[in-house]
Amino acid sequence: MGLPKSLISFDEFDYNYEVRGGQFDRVHILIRSIAPLLSSFKYFLVDNDTGTILTFQRGVQRTNCIDCLDRTNVVQSVISRGVITEFLRQNNVVRQHMLNAVIDGVGRLWAANGNAISRSYTGTGALKSDVTTSGKSGWAGFLSDASKSISRLMQNNFQDRGKQSVIDLLLGSGDSGLLCRPVVLYDPYENIIAPQLERELNKIGRKTAIQVMLCTYNLHGSPYRGESLGTWLAIPQGVRPDIVAVGFQEVVNLDVQSVISADTANRRVWEQVLTAEINTQYRKTFGSKAEGEYALVSSEQLVGVVLLLFAHDTALPHVHNVQMVKHKT
Repeated sequence: MGLPKSLISFDEFDYNYEVRGGQFDRVHILIRSIAPLLSSFKYFLVDNDTGTILTFQRGVQRTNCIDCLDRTNVVQSVISRGVITEFLRQNNVVRQHMLNAVIDGVGRLWAANGNAISRSYTGTGALKSDVTTSGKSGWAGFLSDASKSISRLMQNNFQDRGKQSVIDLLLGSGDSGLLCRPVVLYDPYENIIAPQLERELNKIGRKTAIQVMLCTYNLHGSPYRGESLGTWLAIPQGVRPDIVAVGFQEVVNLDVQSVISADTANRRVWEQVLTAEINTQYRKTFGSKAEGEYALVSSEQLVGVVLLLFAHDTALPHVHNVQMVKHKT
């Protein structure tokens, strides 16, 4: 990155040596040594009422381990708890009796993060997840780690080899000796139809540049209460979008009932409100030169996420068979 070496600090910490015998609290030796540096990094803080930037973040911290997995997550979680604790105390965000609950939540968040990465990498949850969660380890954590270690051993020796052989086979690499070149997967559409359509494109259609305006907003589950929408739906001067795409997050409260019932009442209200507001902003921007109006052409909802597409009258004749695909993860 070309940064001067004076701006980069490196701290070496022998994790296995320091925490030998289950002394996981000794990770704080590292934290104490880098505490002044972490404190100097500060954080970004802005006053929402005035828009005034109160502090800037002036640094980042990176943790590298030989495999960047279990031990990395433990150290990162401890650093995270320390930084968040300092932030909350300095800004009086929560009262002292609530601080422990917040820190416990941060620990669980890091444990979930470690488990997700570890499952992708090793097929099991992360080791020392109890340390990540609470900073302590007990018999339950020891037994959990033993079970995960055995699972990893089985997968490494009996399952991963087969997966690697399949990858080598498809890529035409490795020492399997079965192929000297990658496998070619034949797809009639990609191999025949798509290239032919591309060659005939100029005969069967034409390309036209269009203006698309994208807007997004997080509703936090709140219904429409008549608030002004002009600040984020305003149409720029001299630009008439052919398509206006609006995305909402948390259009409903993300509770169990909403997820199961897939309530669309809020979406229906917002469809009407946005249709009126977009046309209002269009007339406000173009005045007497405003011709035609915008109409809703498609609307789709996936639990709390909503996507709405509006098209101007001049674009409507060219809009056909609009399809949206939603995929739950």
